[in-house]
Amino acid sequence: MVRNYLITSYRNLVRNGFLSILNIAGLAIGIACFLLIFQYVQWEKSYDAFHHQPENIYRVSNQFLKNGDLDFHSAATFPLVGPAMKSEFPEVLEQCRLMRKWRGGIVEHENISFEEGEVTYADASFFKIFGFPLITGSPNEVLLNPQTAVIDKSTAIKYFGDDDPVGKRITIGSMMGVEEFEITGVFISTPNSHLKFNFILSYESLINVWGQDANSAWGWWDFHTYIKLDENADPSILEEKLPQFADKHGGERTGSKRVRFDLQQLPDIYQYSNLRHEIGKNGDGETIAFLLLISIFILGIAWTNYVNLTTAKAFNRSKEIGIRKTMGSKKSQLTIQFLIEALLVNLAAIIIGLIIFLLALPFFYQLVGKAIPIDFVTQPNFWIQLLIVWVGGSMISGFYPALVMSSFKPTDALKSTNPQKGQRSILRKALVVIQFIASSALISGTLIVYSQLSFMKSQPTGIETNRVLAINAPEVIIDEESFYQTIRNYKNTLNSNSAVKAVSISSDIPGKQVSWMGSCRRTDKSTAEAPGIIAYKHVVDQDYFDIYQNQLIAGRNFDRPSDSSYVVLNRQSLKDLGFESPQDALNKPVSVSGFDTLTVLGVIENFHQETLKKGYEPILYLLTEQENRHLSVKVNSDEVQEFLAFAEAEFQNTFPLGVFNFTFVDDYVEAQYADEDTFFDVFVVFACLAIFLALLGLMGLAFYATEQRRKEISIRKVLGSSIVGVFILLVKDVTKLVVLAYLIATPLIIYYSNEWLNNFAFREEFNWFLLPSALILTLGIAIGVISYHIIKAAYINPAITLRNNA
Repeated sequence: MVRNYLITSYRNLVRNGFLSILNIAGLAIGIACFLLIFQYVQWEKSYDAFHHQPENIYRVSNQFLKNGDLDFHSAATFPLVGPAMKSEFPEVLEQCRLMRKWRGGIVEHENISFEEGEVTYADASFFKIFGFPLITGSPNEVLLNPQTAVIDKSTAIKYFGDDDPVGKRITIGSMMGVEEFEITGVFISTPNSHLKFNFILSYESLINVWGQDANSAWGWWDFHTYIKLDENADPSILEEKLPQFADKHGGERTGSKRVRFDLQQLPDIYQYSNLRHEIGKNGDGETIAFLLLISIFILGIAWTNYVNLTTAKAFNRSKEIGIRKTMGSKKSQLTIQFLIEALLVNLAAIIIGLIIFLLALPFFYQLVGKAIPIDFVTQPNFWIQLLIVWVGGSMISGFYPALVMSSFKPTDALKSTNPQKGQRSILRKALVVIQFIASSALISGTLIVYSQLSFMKSQPTGIETNRVLAINAPEVIIDEESFYQTIRNYKNTLNSNSAVKAVSISSDIPGKQVSWMGSCRRTDKSTAEAPGIIAYKHVVDQDYFDIYQNQLIAGRNFDRPSDSSYVVLNRQSLKDLGFESPQDALNKPVSVSGFDTLTVLGVIENFHQETLKKGYEPILYLLTEQENRHLSVKVNSDEVQEFLAFAEAEFQNTFPLGVFNFTFVDDYVEAQYADEDTFFDVFVVFACLAIFLALLGLMGLAFYATEQRRKEISIRKVLGSSIVGVFILLVKDVTKLVVLAYLIATPLIIYYSNEWLNNFAFREEFNWFLLPSALILTLGIAIGVISYHIIKAAYINPAITLRNNA
């Protein structure tokens, strides 16, 4: 019996070759797309899932308030928070503080040295909380003592080869001076974690450098603090206790009126956290969910095509079904027959889709900008997922056609009438409408995303970045005073080159988040009248504003060394500090953390320091050498290459241990939109595939519709209808379905487009012209796809058609 089912199924697939190819091709593409996105989504969601009980691990983040409203939200908090929470809340089992070594360090062992950026101090409890595999050393002891460190396995090979690094000593030169550490353990740094390390240094070593402030300060927010809760603890109840906790330690000034603590569950950090001072670059959970939705759309469209095309050809098999029923076949046997056909089609699609999936993986990873390990192919879970897609897809796509065809009445089938024509026609049209709702939404979404990206990239930034090069000073500073003198000497050397118009030294450049933050408040008014703000502190020199052509709206810029006692505000900081006008702020005193009271020297217009996705931030411009790390060089456009060769040679002479890195500031500003560009590219690729599959199904339906209406077309031509008239007759049915789909999709398009656009501080207003444009585009594509079959049918000689159908 099974053999008979298989032979019949095979013969039917071969007999309907064109339709079988469409079905298998559509399903294969849908399955390949689904597998690509699903494996990527699984990888993104696997971040930090390898730790023991990750659902009980939380990061303590800091919200800074102003008049009860959020001023800014930081992923880092004060060093006292972790130990105090463990001491005062019994549900907190462990705490661990992490502090990245600013600018990294030069690590050396026996004349082998490298510049390392992923160097972090951590409490001794690190391996009690986190599940990074420790392959050498005791979890309770490796970070217990001062001047001890653990090293990542791959990094250990770089310094020690095949030798055991435990017990060996390294030196790390940084802005903190030269420190010596003993390696006490080796761990494996897993790629699917938001925490990245090459070296982990004991926290006691940090206390040796910075003193007890690194252990007990309240107000210094450079510490990423993680806690592990008892499995029976309720994090929401703990959060309710934190305002009182803040008041106890922060008092009136930095208590709950100014500071609020939040708990972020560890598995959610990579997916959903995008705070200030993140320890690394995180993912985007909303984008991941959207991609998964698109993959389901694509697979759904492929299965819908199968249902549509299979039911469309049901009439051609009506005699077969009638004879089978007359010969005694039961409805259940016919149902099994058609389900087996669905299983075979889906199996062929699975095999071809798997091949497409494996071939497309490198291109997909390049598209999303990630290299994901492909060892998942060897895991049983992958094949179980594939089995579920095969069996589940066969049932979903095959059950309804099997039910329809097995229910034909033998008398109707043998008389060549079209059984249940009306019901099947309505369902088929409904499925086509659903496909075009998805296609219309994807086409509109593509146009809207492109429009917003174009809008952001076309907006003036408010400064001049053309022909400005940014050269990064070495990230490692061993002696701060000599470093600043050296960077000044390098600036003077660059200025001596004839290709150079001007050079400036600053802490940050446009396109980069200003890295230094601090409190600022007016001292000419009381705290109640003008409360303090948290602002960005941007260190510049006297040439910075001339290079970038910032618009001065009041006062003057820095132009002499004595201006170090002044501060220049941007318009946003002017507003946040409560000054009535730019002129009102001039010569007023302000207190800036880390500095004496400064006097307002000038006010510049806001400009886009970062992407237009963010609003304007309060920025204070300071004339000092602290934090300087970038040189901005304005050059003549026709001498750039010669200048770069000169700049690199002088850099190596000036900074023998440094690596020459440069970028054009224009490119750096453009790079802010890398995530949005990647999202757009991925969106377009899979939207096009979804639309292609919908059109593939439409092409099959058009083929069968014209085949079934050939006699009607021939009679109309005999009675005088033109080819154009026949074309319009057949196209109008598709036009009605596309227009109906677009009318249904339009409210969804408007709502979700505005929701997405609201993520941008500077957004383009919803372009209503896109709706009719997308409709015309969708309709044009649909008509273009079916035109071949319609025109082919319209050109056939009516005499041949009528004679063959007589």
